[in-house]
Amino acid sequence: MGKQKEFEQACDQILSLIRTAKGEWPDIAYYVYKVIVTVPGREPDLVKFVFETFEQIVSSEENLVDKIFTEEEIDDYENIYGKNIDGMLEALLKKGFSHEEFYQKLWKGIQENPILQGEKEKAFAFFYVWIDVKMPYFELEPGLAMSNDEYINIKKEIAEEIKRVRFVLNVPTKQRTEQASRLVRMLEQLQDERQKAVLMAQILNLHRHLCNNDLFFKLSEDGMLIDQR
Repeated sequence: MGKQKEFEQACDQILSLIRTAKGEWPDIAYYVYKVIVTVPGREPDLVKFVFETFEQIVSSEENLVDKIFTEEEIDDYENIYGKNIDGMLEALLKKGFSHEEFYQKLWKGIQENPILQGEKEKAFAFFYVWIDVKMPYFELEPGLAMSNDEYINIKKEIAEEIKRVRFVLNVPTKQRTEQASRLVRMLEQLQDERQKAVLMAQILNLHRHLCNNDLFFKLSEDGMLIDQR
């Protein structure tokens, strides 16, 4: 059987598994990993296929997968290997590889990582990358860079727009699309690309601040924060 046929059959097997699987994601990922390693030389392509496909799939949950990882193992693996896997992924993302290169390097990083000794450890690393919010991988065009002084000067130029952004992000709306469309119009009204980039950076900063505040208040309500005053 040719390699392409083996690859296509592996894709079908993975799709069938994900479409019907019921169970914990680490266990499902283990069985997906087991399929991936059956096609030597095409593993990076299968990883890419999984990462780019699974979000469009809703499982019927008709097939319960066998338990592979205990909850204690998952906690232990995350504590032991989590930072190492995150570091590897961050290093790869900073390189700006092509799709093909990225998945090749990722697979090699999992397989040749000296601390990932066994099959379960490697399968866990595959799972840990799979659930990362930065996956699937995209090739990005170069971004706009500027000095700190230039950034500060442009912020002064668009000070009113930044105030308006803060208001738009905080005023109650019935739908997120109302808020989003207002922000889009504000960006479109700016003619200078650098001003647009700085305003977008401010939108992201303000949104992140709001999300952090929401998390803080949620934790406070749940009694999960300790009063350190």
